[in-house]
Amino acid sequence: MAEGKILQRHSASIASESTLTSQLEITLLIVLGMLAIILLLISDQPLIFKEQPPTILN
Repeated sequence: MAEGKILQRHSASIASESTLTSQLEITLLIVLGMLAIILLLISDQPLIFKEQPPTILN
C-alpha cells in the first residue's frame, strides 16, 4: 500500500510538470504570434502589393 501511494505521488508530480510545460509552450506560441503580427503591421514596406490605379500619360 505504501508503494502504491509513492507511485501515485510520483504520477501526480509528472502530470503537473507536463501540464505546466504545455501551458508554457502555448503561452510562448501566443506571444510569438502576436509579436510577428505586430512586426508585420509596423513594417515600412507592405508585404502584399495593393493594386494601384492606372496612370495616365500625356
